[in-house]
Amino acid sequence: MAGASRNQLELQSALATEIGAALKGRPCRLLGQDTKVWIDKTNVYFYPDATIACPPNFVDDANGVIDNPTVIFEVLSTGTATFDRSAKFADYRSLSSLRDYVLIDSERRVVEVFSLEDGEWLVRSYESGSMRIPSVNVDVDLDELYRHVVLK
Repeated sequence: MAGASRNQLELQSALATEIGAALKGRPCRLLGQDTKVWIDKTNVYFYPDATIACPPNFVDDANGVIDNPTVIFEVLSTGTATFDRSAKFADYRSLSSLRDYVLIDSERRVVEVFSLEDGEWLVRSYESGSMRIPSVNVDVDLDELYRHVVLK
């Protein structure tokens, strides 16, 4: 995310720390914000804030492009929230590998986890405790995720 706010940077860093530790020793890998996710159906790619792939299928090693995310994370800002929730999510949903789409609010302590269950996308909203990412069997403590985030 180019030109990210302090809160966005803090959330990306905490996410990498928490998810990275939870995935240690597993075939799933957390990939950062410079990873391109290719969407063949719509012939576009996006740079999510973080991605988990189990394992990643790099379709272009030189440019860090994958086509099989299991989980996609977007850290929301006022300028990106509408697009992340609508058109971008519609494109992401066309990926057969995607099981969870996680939206992390950088201005309020709210995380939404959209999970594909029996062909339907269901959403769970978290404001306290731990968020659950079902496809990779990972829980992330919101206190740790938001530890250095300054909320208004």
